[in-house]
Amino acid sequence: MAGQSVLVHAIPGETLEHEILKFCSHITHYPFNSWMILPTRRLVKMVQGKLIEMKQSFLPDHICTLDELCEHLIDQHGQEIVRINSTTSRLLLIDIMHEHEDDLTLFFTNKNPSPRAIQDLQTLLQVIIRREINYPACLGSLASEKSYQIDLLISAYKNRLVEKNLVDPDTLLIWVIDFLSKINQEHATSILGHVHLYGLFEPLPLEKRLITSIKKVCSSLTYTIPFGRDPEVFSDSGSWLSPDFEEDLDIHIEKSQITTIFSYEPSQTGDQLSFSHITGMGFSDPVMEMNSVAREISRLLSLGASYDDIVVVSPDVRTSLGYATETFADFHIPITSSQGPHISTTPLIAYYLTIFDVIEKGFRYEELIRVIQSPYCRFRWTEYGETGNSDISPDKAITDQTGNYRILLYDHVDLICRSYGLDGGHIDWAFRLSEIVRMCNEIKEEDQKVQKTDTEKNAKSESSSSYTPRRPLPVEQIEITVSGILRFIALLRTLQEKQTIPEHIDQFNNILRELGSPVPGTDRDAPENAWLSDEEFSLLKSFESVYQELKNISRAGIVSSISSKGPISFIKFIRSFRHLIQDKTLNTEPGIPGIMLTGIREIVHQHYPYVFLISLNEGFIPRLTTRLPFTNASENARMDTRTLSDILRQEKYQFIAALLSGTSHVYLSWYEHKDERTTLSSVFIDHLRTSTLLPEWEYRATNETENPPNPYEYGAIEASIVAGKCIQNKRWREAQSLVPHDVSLFSLFDRITIERSYRFRLNRSEYDGIIGYDHVIRKMLSKKFGTDYHWSASMFETYAKCPFRFYLERVVHIRPLPDIGSDLPPETKGNLIHIILSRFERTMYERNLLPLHEDIIDQALSTIKEIAIEECNKVPYATPLWHAKKRQLMGDDKVGDGMLDRFVFAEIERLKQDDDGRVPHLYKPSFFEFSFGAVKGPDDDPHSLREPVDLIDIQKDWDQSDGDHMGKKSSDIIRFIGKIDRIDSTPDGLFGIIDYKTGKKIPGPSDLTRMTALQLPLYLLAYHKISHLTPAFGSYVQLQRKIMHSLILYDPAHKRTLPKGKLPKSEPKWRDILQCALDSSISHVHNIRDGQFPIQATSECNTDWYCPYKTICRFQPDRGSQLGEWYHYPSEENSDMKKGDA
Repeated sequence: MAGQSVLVHAIPGETLEHEILKFCSHITHYPFNSWMILPTRRLVKMVQGKLIEMKQSFLPDHICTLDELCEHLIDQHGQEIVRINSTTSRLLLIDIMHEHEDDLTLFFTNKNPSPRAIQDLQTLLQVIIRREINYPACLGSLASEKSYQIDLLISAYKNRLVEKNLVDPDTLLIWVIDFLSKINQEHATSILGHVHLYGLFEPLPLEKRLITSIKKVCSSLTYTIPFGRDPEVFSDSGSWLSPDFEEDLDIHIEKSQITTIFSYEPSQTGDQLSFSHITGMGFSDPVMEMNSVAREISRLLSLGASYDDIVVVSPDVRTSLGYATETFADFHIPITSSQGPHISTTPLIAYYLTIFDVIEKGFRYEELIRVIQSPYCRFRWTEYGETGNSDISPDKAITDQTGNYRILLYDHVDLICRSYGLDGGHIDWAFRLSEIVRMCNEIKEEDQKVQKTDTEKNAKSESSSSYTPRRPLPVEQIEITVSGILRFIALLRTLQEKQTIPEHIDQFNNILRELGSPVPGTDRDAPENAWLSDEEFSLLKSFESVYQELKNISRAGIVSSISSKGPISFIKFIRSFRHLIQDKTLNTEPGIPGIMLTGIREIVHQHYPYVFLISLNEGFIPRLTTRLPFTNASENARMDTRTLSDILRQEKYQFIAALLSGTSHVYLSWYEHKDERTTLSSVFIDHLRTSTLLPEWEYRATNETENPPNPYEYGAIEASIVAGKCIQNKRWREAQSLVPHDVSLFSLFDRITIERSYRFRLNRSEYDGIIGYDHVIRKMLSKKFGTDYHWSASMFETYAKCPFRFYLERVVHIRPLPDIGSDLPPETKGNLIHIILSRFERTMYERNLLPLHEDIIDQALSTIKEIAIEECNKVPYATPLWHAKKRQLMGDDKVGDGMLDRFVFAEIERLKQDDDGRVPHLYKPSFFEFSFGAVKGPDDDPHSLREPVDLIDIQKDWDQSDGDHMGKKSSDIIRFIGKIDRIDSTPDGLFGIIDYKTGKKIPGPSDLTRMTALQLPLYLLAYHKISHLTPAFGSYVQLQRKIMHSLILYDPAHKRTLPKGKLPKSEPKWRDILQCALDSSISHVHNIRDGQFPIQATSECNTDWYCPYKTICRFQPDRGSQLGEWYHYPSEENSDMKKGDA
């Protein structure tokens, strides 16, 4: 016979103390069959702690949630029934899906169901079971192939549970209901004597049936149901329980009024509700909000509040945790969170999962480079094949001080992969890396030949080294890195063997040890783990617990596909492991003092003096989503699941319960912007503002300057902001109290002045890029770029266009990363065309067939095609794009004439008679790839010179030619080197310089006058010094679809002698350009030695000029101003801006 049942209606949290006392009375007399059932695990811990404080003896298992009660009954009375958790249930579900794969085509679009799909299936299954939905019969005419497949899966899953005597977290409720219905009354009462259910809000149908079953067998049942004066929110009257008695304990007037905030209408009574302890305030962004929360908590702590008196409540704990961790640390306030992050999102566990990805996705570049890049990967090896993980700093050289160990450095691996096209998709690492080694060996052999004789040095190279990517590292380092990559991959491949679950785990741990990585399951003091932080070691233990769980499931034999009886592939091991780890969170250590950050659903029925209810923004609260996986709105309606109004009602209840949890003060807050987007406060805040008087916090903004600031009220960041305000208002003593003791106000003032007066808008001023004021730096620069330094035209052009880029390239040596891609790089294409043309011109010169003319056109075309085919065969690319480029170069019947054909036609055309009858002088190509001072290559002209030319010497000669026979006296030497693509000369002593350009844009006359195109004038002066011939022109031959001969620089005195080509609109100031180019280059050398690298103070960067540093240059135009504003800053000599206010 059922005992007495009492239904108590009480405001959330109000009668908990009373109910605890009644429970204590029962456990004093009936300790083994008295139970207290609570809605949340957090409330369970709180009640247990309260009883401990009261020194009341109790059985911990008898204070629990409804699900935990069922677990206890099954463990004690289930006999052969095995209880499985949600993760084991997930693996069992996957096992069943694979058994019925042919019938479940909906879930096998990618061979294996995704973890998200399995998670959604579990959610759907939980809803169907707990809401006791007759699926799919409830759908009626809406039933489809999808619902039939889902029903097949659910039926097979339930049958498997029955066959193996299993219950999962949902079916265990059904088992308990069945169990209570079968046992006799005396036995039932001995188990469930006096039961106190407190605070369950709107239990689901299966839970209601379980509570009713408990009521039928227990000695007494007290069910306290949340109650309030708003019938729309508190709609559950508890009538389904059919209690013997009912009590209404709505005794606290103010708290009773709080339950009406969503229904109260001030317009009807003329006034609003008022709760003096509830305040609310909006902030500009989440950072400012959390900063204000931390400041207020700091103030409360200074007034005597303890950590346990304060709680921070958020509707999205994990999002708020990131802001809270950083901000509270700034205020030196410890914080603990009720919810840790998912461990799969943390760097250490993500590193382990990326190793899984490497195996699962076939050793792709993307995953492999992420593993090597991780700081947790510290792979090293010896030449004898041994590996280890001793503490070696990754920024050391390839070998350590002992010279025994090699370290696999990420930056070397990345450079090699980028340079040689190992940068995407599936790669045959053994073959591709062996090709790189072969190239390195060829380079070594060529270097040895070069060191032997000059004859061999000048021989034509038969190798493809001219077209291989530029070597990113010395040959020895490339070989060491390649060896390391091969060892690394070979080590990971050992994971691919079929083994049992425990063997896979042991093997993976061994691999981690070989990689020098932290190893789960080992002690904190172990060498591989000793360098981890406390949080990282906690993650390691959480990862180990997933190991153990997978082992237990394997041993139990519940999931046949991963049974310990036989080996499985590592891929299957990975997929099982992922399903287990996806919901695993990092649990906080109990007992750590600090401010608690918790969720809004975890705070119900609890009381704290100070409650901060933060991030009350639209989207966080209320969360209005009715989505049920694998169903649509019509199906949801037929299944009678939660409607939008049901969800809104439950969200309102959670909000009211959170408001009721604060006894002394409840702080509400929200923000207006996040990530440059405008955000709205929650609609619940709008309800509060309408129905109640909601005063703002007693908040002091950081810009308040009337009262002296208290440095103990601010965090470090905020203190610096307030200090800046004090400096602005010349409140020096107060400012000094807010800054660190080792920082002087004078230093701060000076830096603020520079930043605010000189570095606004585009951040370009005389303070940027000028480092020569330091005598030590100037001395170092003078030594580095001294008289022995070899200068090139490209260096001068770089400095002329952007001195800061020269500084990055030549002073601090920041090397841009090679472009990712396995197709022919632009520089390689340019090198190929240069070599083809050089060999062609030299061959025709040796045959005495230059200059070209129409009588030998067939011979010329066949010669250039033969050379082109021979050179193209050396290019180590086989991509479709390279074949397309080769067709454009060579031409064929489909595309017509190639670029080489058009080049031959253009060469014949350039010396033909003009339309006006002018006959150009016979400029005969004479030298090809003529170098002076530069490193001599195999295809350089045999007449090339070893020694550079001296620009100072050229300047003296030039001055004397102008009539200044004294010249400029200087003992300085500026060694200039270069390589001229082609030199054409005439029998009467004239010559011209031709430079081949393969790009789409070539320098124009304006670049000459601005002195940013210095190559042609400097080459003309250099060869004039070398040969004593008379310079006549400098030109570009643009090698694109149209061959363009552009004569942008020529001597007007020899205009009638020039070959045909495109001339500028106005005659160039020939002598002025040569003189200015020479003087500018010499001036650039002096400025560089003086440390002058100004950052384009008066002009914007040239967007047409390719710059590999644009992604790291903080002076990039689009980072400074989208309006394109440019400001000319006054110099220090004629400006008093430094004396302005800070």
